[in-house]
Amino acid sequence: MSVLVPHWSRDGIHADPQTGIKVATETLLSMILRTANRNDPGGTAERHWTGIAAIWLVTTASAWIDEKPVHWTGDPYEHTNDASYMYLPVLQHYGVPLLSTMEVLGPFPTPEAQFWFHNAFMAEYYVHPHATGHRLTADLIMHYLKVLMDSWRVQLPWEQPPPSMVYTPPARLLHINSGTLRMHLDANPFQLRLRTPGAADESWNFWLHMIGQRQGLDCAAGKCCPAWQGGEHPKPGYISTTVNSTCGWLLNATEVATHMKFNEFHVLALKSYEHMGVMGVSVYAVGAPECPESSTVLPGGPQLLGSATIDCLWQQRMSTAEDEYMKLVPAPAGACIRVNITVLPPPTPRPENKIKFLGFSLY
Repeated sequence: MSVLVPHWSRDGIHADPQTGIKVATETLLSMILRTANRNDPGGTAERHWTGIAAIWLVTTASAWIDEKPVHWTGDPYEHTNDASYMYLPVLQHYGVPLLSTMEVLGPFPTPEAQFWFHNAFMAEYYVHPHATGHRLTADLIMHYLKVLMDSWRVQLPWEQPPPSMVYTPPARLLHINSGTLRMHLDANPFQLRLRTPGAADESWNFWLHMIGQRQGLDCAAGKCCPAWQGGEHPKPGYISTTVNSTCGWLLNATEVATHMKFNEFHVLALKSYEHMGVMGVSVYAVGAPECPESSTVLPGGPQLLGSATIDCLWQQRMSTAEDEYMKLVPAPAGACIRVNITVLPPPTPRPENKIKFLGFSLY
């Protein structure tokens, strides 16, 4: 999966995180359950079921309120603050079951109970299960499947045989529009990712598309962007702390014509609660001579298609790769695309200003 992005800005709900969670949930379920229609330019053909069955797991027992983790103590109103209640309308619409560790082990009415759950099943900051928590989740899944199968096997004398089940994705979309659905299911994006060196899925395109590579420099050895360096093993990433340092990548005209259908750009970078700085992203259309494969000459030189400023420091007590969405101006026919990633000065002084860039996708 390229990283799933809650497209809050495209769907007009950037200021509403609860609806944003519903958008992300429906987008992911559509990617799992609905077939693609890449040969249907109008996007009107019927989408069928992929044949994949889905179960939605809720593995945390806390909600984030005012930037603090709050456990469910048994108060029904407090329980509605956790994300499972934001998932439910979408899951019910798609007929997908929800399994929750909160319902199995909660409530947690005392600090001692909360401490027990945190240490027995959860990793740091209440967000992800550790090894024991994963075993609990696996047991929960197997128990659900066993109960489900037993309910089909046991038939009372007065009951009719259960009908054969053929799942059909609902035609009506709840929180996403048809453009969002088409982009995630039907697009053929150009994707550039920096992965762990030596891994089976290592992407040499990350280095081959660097601008300096075309000049004969060894970008993988750090010759193209001296102020940047690869992340420590096993955490991939391209890192810089040098303010105003820029690294660039170039897509040729054929790649642009093949993959740029929705004029959208997603940049993937690490966000964390410490060490991080501000990243600038600029996407340009360029022609000859900067793009040697193109015969297109752009009057006035490179044309800015879109830009963004991304603060990679946030308040959530977790570190994760986040995909930021940008809408681009259409590129001129025959043009190439240049992507610049820059370490920007922070708006106010901070102890560190690190950027960890992981890649991008062009739709």
